[in-house]
Amino acid sequence: MPPSLILLRGLMHESGHWHGFESRLAAALPEWQIQCCDNPGVGDQYDRPAPWSIAAMADDLAQRCGPGPHLLVATSLGAMIAASWAERHPSTVTGLLLLVPSMAEAPLLARLQPRAMGLLLLALARRRAPAVAALVQQMTSNRRDDPGHRRIAAERIVLARRFPPRRAVLLRQLWAASRFRLPPSPPCPARILNSSGDRMVQPACGHIWARRWHCSYHRHPSAGHDLATDAPEWLLRQISDFANALR
Repeated sequence: MPPSLILLRGLMHESGHWHGFESRLAAALPEWQIQCCDNPGVGDQYDRPAPWSIAAMADDLAQRCGPGPHLLVATSLGAMIAASWAERHPSTVTGLLLLVPSMAEAPLLARLQPRAMGLLLLALARRRAPAVAALVQQMTSNRRDDPGHRRIAAERIVLARRFPPRRAVLLRQLWAASRFRLPPSPPCPARILNSSGDRMVQPACGHIWARRWHCSYHRHPSAGHDLATDAPEWLLRQISDFANALR
């Protein structure tokens, strides 16, 4: 049985928002079984209500994804869920690679960039899915002049029309994130990744998290919040290095 690696997305994001990164990861780690999992309320779980707590989201994923053990590669809100999953179901998780994480212990201004708070308010106010998708892409990527940016932007609009973002899900996920408390220590080997160019979450959050857990920490010098689209080669190397160290 090949070792399992699960990719988890963040706030109001689904598996489709990896935009093919999972295929590149599978090619880089052929001995691993790669799968993307969605939270209730988004993607292939769109028709299910979103839980009000990170713990409930973690329990739901642990039940659906089986005993593992899994290496969890999780971004943003997904990092909180992965940490809770590992704490609550330690026998099912072999490692945590957490991307651009935030946490409730930090003051609000130390978590979100000021413009990101405005983006969330706009997302709550706007009903047109393509407009919300464009706003999110604008804030999460620093590669707007890259030819691949237009492809990803178009894919985001298609996904938003297929599964229109719902304010109820956004509010529940924000509430859950605001109540999350970082486990006192990592239940398994862990690594934190973020970027100096993140315009959604303050990079200090990742550093604080790594310092509290006494785990390895690496920062990309220029990528935006979405490391998988802005720095895919760098992220592939980080995941490969961490995954190989676990075997």
